[in-house]
Amino acid sequence: MVSISKNRNICFFLLFFLLPALNACSLPDSYQKQSYLPAGGWEKARPVELTLTPRDSAIWRLLLDVRLTRDYNYQYLSLKIQTAFLSDTFWLPLTGSSVISSGLYNDYRFVLRDSLVMHPGDPVQWRLFHNMPHSLLEGVTSAGLLIEKTSD
Repeated sequence: MVSISKNRNICFFLLFFLLPALNACSLPDSYQKQSYLPAGGWEKARPVELTLTPRDSAIWRLLLDVRLTRDYNYQYLSLKIQTAFLSDTFWLPLTGSSVISSGLYNDYRFVLRDSLVMHPGDPVQWRLFHNMPHSLLEGVTSAGLLIEKTSD
């Protein structure tokens, strides 16, 4: 009778304490960094600098999050993105893109790369420059990067 009670206690412990603890130790499936821009505008010569450090080796999807004020003057956003392994210019149309409107702001998310290999523990420094016609870009309040794991 005592051994059945001990077995139940062990099963209870494993089921309710050990398994959730093991699951809680798994590595994240995404990493995100945001930067808020000055109220006066984003200067072309001053990049937004973000550092992302994935903790496991995987194939990642790279996304850009940007928040614009409703009085942003363009129908697109052009960005240059630089890292040690990627340098590219993106032209991102705002019309026809899915937008989340919240008060005075419009939030956009753009997929920049569907597959990107990043090694665990290596901090990756990202530099974002706007590539718009004027040197001072008004109406952009924040920009950020998100990497989501697509496969191991």
